[in-house]
Amino acid sequence: ACGAYVPMIAGRGLAHTGGTIDKLEAIPGYQTGVDVSHFQKVVRDCGFAIVRQTDDLAPADRRMYATRDVTATVENLGLITASIVSKKLAAGLQHLVLDVKCGNGAVMQDPAEARALAESMVAVGNGAGMNTSALLTDMSVPLAWSAGNAVEVHEAVSYLRNDGRRHPRLDEVVMSLGAKLLVQAGMHATADDARRQLRHVLDNGRALELFAQSIAHMGGDAAVAEKPEEVLPQASVVRPVLAPKAGVLTSYDVRQVGLAVAGLAGLGGVYWVSQQTNRTGVLGKAAAFLQGIGKGIRSVMDMERRGLFLAHTLFIWCMYFLMSYVLFKAIPAVASIGWTDAVLVMVAGGFGMVLPAPGGIGSYHWAVSLGFAAVGFSGDVGFAVANVIWLTQTAMIVLTGGLGYVLLFLHRMRRG
Repeated sequence: ACGAYVPMIAGRGLAHTGGTIDKLEAIPGYQTGVDVSHFQKVVRDCGFAIVRQTDDLAPADRRMYATRDVTATVENLGLITASIVSKKLAAGLQHLVLDVKCGNGAVMQDPAEARALAESMVAVGNGAGMNTSALLTDMSVPLAWSAGNAVEVHEAVSYLRNDGRRHPRLDEVVMSLGAKLLVQAGMHATADDARRQLRHVLDNGRALELFAQSIAHMGGDAAVAEKPEEVLPQASVVRPVLAPKAGVLTSYDVRQVGLAVAGLAGLGGVYWVSQQTNRTGVLGKAAAFLQGIGKGIRSVMDMERRGLFLAHTLFIWCMYFLMSYVLFKAIPAVASIGWTDAVLVMVAGGFGMVLPAPGGIGSYHWAVSLGFAAVGFSGDVGFAVANVIWLTQTAMIVLTGGLGYVLLFLHRMRRG
């Protein structure tokens, strides 16, 4: 809207942070994986376009991005630098202003680490011939009124439409980044002049108009720019969560806000699966399974030597706990965990295993990472530990199960 062309290759969410691509895909029909020629055409026609990594656009970063998410390396400075700068170079940028977050909601929480990351990306970008600078912005407080994919898109549209009050922190970040880029690209002599043009295209509707055009060119429903409340998906249940008493809010834990939003998304997925399985009668089978457990308990109570049986069961559970607890202690990142916190993490993992997912794939990892976050550890580390536990247990089951089949076969062969 201010005369510059802005091609952008973005990524999905990592750990507790939301991804630009995830948010855009909340718009019905929006295609993020278009080919290079389509991407270039939209930029020429609309002034900007946002896409994701594909086999033709930053293909290596797509693999690196996914690997970082499951190996607890989301916060690795070198990998962040490579991931971000490679996408910007692939997009063909001449000028780049980076928004580097710091604070408890950011990937780099310590200001010194955030500054080191900014310096690393600026140095690599400039070294590759792309005029690069960065701003450090605070993420120890929420940037806007909303947190979540569709609701953030709704707020972005409201910001462009100027429906009601624009969030002051969001407005300041937009103005600061936009003004710095316009001056850096030589389109304005001063930041004040750049800010005036930014405000002008916001207030006269030109920015909203180009936003709608770009959405339409990318296959999305352009009506989102006029009626976001009708186009964007809506939660089936909306409840206010009020403070139990009056007071003053002195600080935020933004990382926990992000994890809470991720947790709500997980619960929504479980609800959807339960609705689907209910239609196919699987829940009826689950009810029969629970009835079978009840019958099993009654049969245990009828045993002559039920005390020995219960003692043996308790022994198995203790060994299972120790198996995971010893593993926790062997991993430096979580070695300080106490046994009560370890029990909580294991219970969370147990809930993840009983969710309707094959072998607990995904649900177990999500539940364990939330368990670790609940007892004060990084959710990223928790996800990595869940991977180690799940992979080792699965490998053990496969190996011992296969060995058992072989021994059973040999035993039957001997018996003729």
